Amino acid sequence: MKANHPTGWLGPWISQSHTTVDLLQEEGYKFVLDWCQDDQPIYFSCRGGKKLLSLPYQQEINDIPAVVGRKSGAKEFTDDMCAAFDEFLKTVTDTDEPLVYGIALQLAR
Repeated sequence: MKANHPTGWLGPWISQSHTTVDLLQEEGYKFVLDWCQDDQPIYFSCRGGKKLLSLPYQQEINDIPAVVGRKSGAKEFTDDMCAAFDEFLKTVTDTDEPLVYGIALQLAR
């Protein structure tokens, strides 16, 4: 049986060093999910002239800041997600650039 190598990275607590993206790219990763960058995917420049795709991490629509930080309940969090998506749809129609609408959820066991 062949083992599958992960192709994307979401670091613990959005913590990275100055060389994390270089090391991930060198190990064959194709994308990272740790950086907030206004809904737009971008490429990071890595050592040796290589690049690594960064897909935006959503801080605003994220259950930990909403529930723990802002003390939102399920209904308020849902309303916030819907309002943010409505605004996102307006943005999408005004640009030809690819955009990402992410929702960060922690799964409870």
